[in-house]
Amino acid sequence: MLMDLTQFLRTSLSRTRPERTTLDQESAMLGAYLNIQKIRMGERLRFRIDVPEALRKVSLPPMLIQPLVENAVKHGIELKIEGGEISVEVREQNGRIRIEVADTGCGWTSDEKGGWALSTSGSG
Repeated sequence: MLMDLTQFLRTSLSRTRPERTTLDQESAMLGAYLNIQKIRMGERLRFRIDVPEALRKVSLPPMLIQPLVENAVKHGIELKIEGGEISVEVREQNGRIRIEVADTGCGWTSDEKGGWALSTSGSG
């Protein structure tokens, strides 16, 4: 756990300074973060991160995916007694990079409004 915590902190602190990072670096940071959460939650948390080799060098803003994964842990998996799985999938579609963060957690209650955490549309 200490190695993952060290890697997560080192990576996240260095990510807040540069303007760009790569999917490879971002997925390593996510893996460290989720390993820390797995130690805390045990078998209740399962996860997978799927970034194809051909997309690992793609550049993106730092800390773009981590808040979505953190929300999946906090609002999805933590609240479900039996836990669940978080998946991060990166794909290329029609010349664009698609990053999907999903969880099998509690979902929305009738009091909450459902929707996308982050969604873009159009040609911009």
